[in-house]
Amino acid sequence: MYLYVFFIYKYIHMQRSELHLDKKSKKEELLQQLFTRKMETADATNLPVNPVGSLTDILKKLVAAFPPGCFCPPSQQTITQIKSALNDLLIWSTSAPISISLKLELQNAINAVKNQLDANPFSCCETIQALESLEIVLSKVLGALQIGTSQQVTILILLQQLQSLFAGYIA
Repeated sequence: MYLYVFFIYKYIHMQRSELHLDKKSKKEELLQQLFTRKMETADATNLPVNPVGSLTDILKKLVAAFPPGCFCPPSQQTITQIKSALNDLLIWSTSAPISISLKLELQNAINAVKNQLDANPFSCCETIQALESLEIVLSKVLGALQIGTSQQVTILILLQQLQSLFAGYIA
């Protein structure tokens, strides 16, 4: 948006100088006021959202989305529940307290699973491989989070539940 406003400002300024007008137009004054204001930055420490707590909730939702026993072929309800949890995880990843490269790796793994769920024809093997890759990236995320031991244990248990489900689907 700022780029758009900047170009408008430049356009008005060029037209004014071309016409040799000494008075500023109202639009130009407004744009100058807009550009002279300082932007306030949000302090992430004051945000009401608990990123680790929400990760725990998302992982619980993800674990609950997978049926016990046989996964393939998944029902449409199962796919919808998995995608919903993955979308929540994708949103969480944008503000996660982890490195940018790990955020991108997590987002890529999430999108790989979503793509496999949407693939036509559906491949159980490739979907489970994408899910296992996601679980590995989530383990890296857990290692990167600066959290207490009890929170680590809770998330680790959820990751182990996912791993156990995926291993059961292969067997």
